Amino acid sequence: MKKAVSLKLFVACLAVVVATTGCRTKRPDKNITPIPGVSGVDVEGPGAGGTLDDGVGNTPAIDPGRSVLDGGLPGGYQDSGFGGTGTTSLPPIEPLPIPRPMVDSGNDGTADMAYDIDGETGMSKDTGAFAANTVYFGYDSSVVRSAEIVKLDEVIQILRTQSQYKIIIEGHCDERGTEEYNRSLGERRANSIRDHLMNAGIGAERIRTLSYGEDKPKDFGHDEAAWAQNRRGEFILLKPRR
Repeated sequence: MKKAVSLKLFVACLAVVVATTGCRTKRPDKNITPIPGVSGVDVEGPGAGGTLDDGVGNTPAIDPGRSVLDGGLPGGYQDSGFGGTGTTSLPPIEPLPIPRPMVDSGNDGTADMAYDIDGETGMSKDTGAFAANTVYFGYDSSVVRSAEIVKLDEVIQILRTQSQYKIIIEGHCDERGTEEYNRSLGERRANSIRDHLMNAGIGAERIRTLSYGEDKPKDFGHDEAAWAQNRRGEFILLKPRR
């Protein structure tokens, strides 16, 4: 009788042990792309403290503040490809500057912007060569004053020694008077300067005159000091292009 009871108790205990310690088959998760050399990844997001299983029982910690894709993997698991570890970030690509078109004047070794080309002659325009030689006129006058003659002498000397150069003379006026009158006055001023150059032996084919009247003031003021700066004749040197 006692043997029967003991047998029943043994069978019951054995059933309990089997039920609690029996083998369970773990099905692999579907639709997960394995990482080469890594058996499993558990990333729960920033701050969650996920881990990475390297397949041999080690579980190095991932930076809890970074994800797998932004370089959160520990060194050796995700390489940038440039010798660094733990990052996929590449340095930003700086845009290259767009070069502006340049042309060589062919005379002084310097390059000029392509938009500074004289449309009539195709020569390179140098607007600063004779900036200091601007001729100033008296009120309502086109006569070159004696004090301004020395400025013309320097222009004449350059044109004499550099026969490949040409010149544009611009005539300007102050704002007083009608637009038509000032245009005519600017022309007379440019022609007066041209006559001085021609009398010094500079050929007429090397000189061109333009009148802007009051359209291009040097000083935008409305007093005598400004007007004196605007009654002027300016030079633009033309250089042949190579």
